Amino acid sequence: MTSQDLTTLIKSPANVEDLTPQWFQTILKLSDVTSTSTLDDHEKYKFEITSNAGEGSGFVCNLIRVKVLRRQGNPSTYAKYRQIIVKLLHHVEVYRDLALREQFDITEINFYQHIAPALTKLVPVLGSYLCEHVYSNVTENTVENPAGHRTSVLVLEDMKPLGYRILGFIEEFTIKQVESGV
Repeated sequence: MTSQDLTTLIKSPANVEDLTPQWFQTILKLSDVTSTSTLDDHEKYKFEITSNAGEGSGFVCNLIRVKVLRRQGNPSTYAKYRQIIVKLLHHVEVYRDLALREQFDITEINFYQHIAPALTKLVPVLGSYLCEHVYSNVTENTVENPAGHRTSVLVLEDMKPLGYRILGFIEEFTIKQVESGV
């Protein structure tokens, strides 16, 4: 079974409560298919979830920061293994409806699945500035997805530990701040 086959078997979480350790374990196994690290034993990992990590920044999604910890020898000692960001459709109906109507989620998923890899092939240095795409999925409204609307999930490397910060979309920036960001 390929990683693409596994992707179709994973239900897209509709909210933070759907982000279970088993769900994280599955998507991390998918992302590690091409990496040198392995997640072989779910008993060795735990997940620290920070909901609403982008609160007040003007995002039209739920931004969840997740720290993946790996047990280190001693059963009570864990060390940071990986940090990721999970983006779900917003829990507030007006923001969710806007994202669904304008297909913001699909546009961003397509960027990380198709455009970012092509860009980094053309300009390899861009790879050090783009989040690693870990996993993404879109589930249309079906019997298996009774949410009443499309659900989507985008999982990316968390760049905050590397010194990056969330752009506050509701803040006003000077031209100098924008130029330095670009």
